[in-house]
Amino acid sequence: ARYVVEPKAVISMSEVKSAKYDVAIVGAGPAGLQAAEILMKKGLKVIVLESRDRVGGRTFSTVSSQGSSVDLGAQWLAFSGQTRLEKLADRFGWKKSENYDKGKSVVWNSDGKKKFVSYKSDGEPWWSALDIGTTFLGLSNKAGGIKMDSPLSGYENFDEMSFLDYIKGKLWTKKAVDVMNTSLAKATCRDMDKVSVFAMLYLIKTIPSLEEFEKADWYYFEQGLGNLIQKFSETMKDCIKLNRKVISVEHDKTSVTITTESKEVYTADRAILALPPQLLPKINFSPPLPENLQKSAEKQVKGEVMKLVAEFKTPWWRSRGFNGRVISKSRFIGEMYDVSHSNCGVLGGFIHGKRAVEMAKTPVEELQKQFDDFLVECFGEGGEKIKKLHYHNWIDDPDALGAYMSTPAVGMYKHHPKGYFKVDGPVFFAGAEYTKQWYGYVEGALSSGEEKAEDVLKSLKKNGYEA
Repeated sequence: ARYVVEPKAVISMSEVKSAKYDVAIVGAGPAGLQAAEILMKKGLKVIVLESRDRVGGRTFSTVSSQGSSVDLGAQWLAFSGQTRLEKLADRFGWKKSENYDKGKSVVWNSDGKKKFVSYKSDGEPWWSALDIGTTFLGLSNKAGGIKMDSPLSGYENFDEMSFLDYIKGKLWTKKAVDVMNTSLAKATCRDMDKVSVFAMLYLIKTIPSLEEFEKADWYYFEQGLGNLIQKFSETMKDCIKLNRKVISVEHDKTSVTITTESKEVYTADRAILALPPQLLPKINFSPPLPENLQKSAEKQVKGEVMKLVAEFKTPWWRSRGFNGRVISKSRFIGEMYDVSHSNCGVLGGFIHGKRAVEMAKTPVEELQKQFDDFLVECFGEGGEKIKKLHYHNWIDDPDALGAYMSTPAVGMYKHHPKGYFKVDGPVFFAGAEYTKQWYGYVEGALSSGEEKAEDVLKSLKKNGYEA
């Protein structure tokens, strides 16, 4: 029978240590759940330990005042190429909605001037658009040469330079630098002076094509992406234990012992740590993590983003000829999109980088006032006031320490000559940061969970286990 530890149960250490599994997974986000389902279908005894009181990781849906769902975490599905996430949505009947693109977008220049453009434009002149396009094509071509089994080989210099310094030396105009910097800051959730050129090349390498990268935020789910992951978890709910914060991982060559904050102990033949790299320094490893992994984890550049979801009675901006999209470097919100539901208007806004860190502790009432004022600046007086503002502080979330992705700091990839967090032994790493496909996206997390499950099965088979 499967061993179950209830949160308030009084259990002797000898009893707890009898809890033996084939595989223990730490983290009930998309990667951990994907790995768990694959391994369970192979007949393995699996336990999933999650520190939060919910599943989903950096996906998180909450309920609107109209009874529908809004996503405070990861939200979008790409136009094409994210086959695992699309299959998951189809499996559970989640219907996708396309971002609203009819009417004018608002772009605020760095000088504070406002202009109206089409949905697909960032408001740059044609020569800047050509400049950006040519540079991005060059980056894509460079990324194509990366070999995943030795990714940094031939690219060492790119790991030592920040992406912002690179585009300053590459692009012709300041406008092009501003647009490309802002565009990629929103994609990576941090200021580009903290990200190496190689980190961007690696990210680009993991995405099938430039077109798919440009259309990565194409669809959303009115039922909530976080709710989809929750629904997925219900198929394996007996093996998931919430409120289990892992504090230590001990292992030898053939087994792993995991201890939680409440002193529960779980042993397994193999373990998958489906956690963001920046959380690894909070766990005591015995033997210690290899020095290269420890350094990278400690110097991980965390995602710096605030997501504010504003709810209205109706999508009133549409009747004024706006599509709800706003791009700004000089105003309250850095980017905003119309993600309305059938029963209410919804605008999702993002603040990135240093500004997000500075504002992370701002009271929600003040955030709502500033958001209302921002909408007046963008769409004019007389619009609806925000009915309810939804917000989650990912920067200070102890179970995330940033969202929606992190990257190694400048100069850190050199510590991973055979691939990022590639290790030998019974402990494996999974998640959106460890993937070879769609780095930083939910699709990437699902892909990584799938890959690590296969690696675990191969590892067990070498030791005589037959699934």
